[in-house]
Amino acid sequence: MGTNVTSKDLKMIQQVNGEIAKKITKVFSTLLGKPVQMLFKEIRIDTLDNISAQLPQEALGFKYIVDHDAKAAGMRMFPKKLALLLAELLLGQDGKNPPAELSEQHIEALSHAFKKLLEAEGTAYAQLLSKKFVFELQEVKTITPSALLKEMDTKEQKVLGVTTIGVEGFFEETAYDVAPLTFVNAVLEMAALKISPQGGKVEGWNLGELKKEKTASAALNDISFLLDTPLHLTVEIGRAKLSLRDVLELGIGSIVELEKLAGEPVDIKVNNKLLAKGEVVVIDENFGVRIMNIISPHERV
Repeated sequence: MGTNVTSKDLKMIQQVNGEIAKKITKVFSTLLGKPVQMLFKEIRIDTLDNISAQLPQEALGFKYIVDHDAKAAGMRMFPKKLALLLAELLLGQDGKNPPAELSEQHIEALSHAFKKLLEAEGTAYAQLLSKKFVFELQEVKTITPSALLKEMDTKEQKVLGVTTIGVEGFFEETAYDVAPLTFVNAVLEMAALKISPQGGKVEGWNLGELKKEKTASAALNDISFLLDTPLHLTVEIGRAKLSLRDVLELGIGSIVELEKLAGEPVDIKVNNKLLAKGEVVVIDENFGVRIMNIISPHERV
């Protein structure tokens, strides 16, 4: 297809990306432990200079490689405010009072999450178009988007994708994807082959005709790339509500009475979400917890 991408082609890419965003949303929600809404809004072909003028001044950039028939580089950018919120939630915080700057720990958490999202994206393309696209995270930087774009290949036109991301209980921000044109062309060609009854290209695009072969085992495999995601597990033996006066009067030897009864099961939480009940045990001089009851999915919400 070369560089002659028509308005009809762009509409098709927008439809495909909309379907991919739906699948990525589920992974994003799982990683954050909160409902996330992703809406793919716009796509257009433009020069790097014009694209740079639209991007926010402060953003976190993820440089990635997509391997289809040939490798090509792309860039995803999250506004700083959104990046800080996502990082705090990934680290098990409530996200209500994020710091002003991204720390190394924030960058590490976001990098790990973005690797998972790229893996999920590759899987989603394979399910939708029967074509394997391998996405690989290359680099994460906090310099300005315009400086990041200067590192990309300027010989080829780029495709700018605009997506709004909203986290339940917080705010909505716009994220940007600067994708290589060769990758977009590869998606278009696979979409054309997929919807043609004879296996050849067709003039019209209709996403509804794309075959979606989804078995129970495939649905289970959708989360396989999340299995090594690190989670914060905590054991809470009880809580107490004290006045400021009571706290100031605490000293060595003070006893704080908790609301739990002696022998009552302790709460086992993952990313601040109640998962199970258990009892404290001692294993080789270390404390441990024996799970006695798993909370039902309905009770965890």
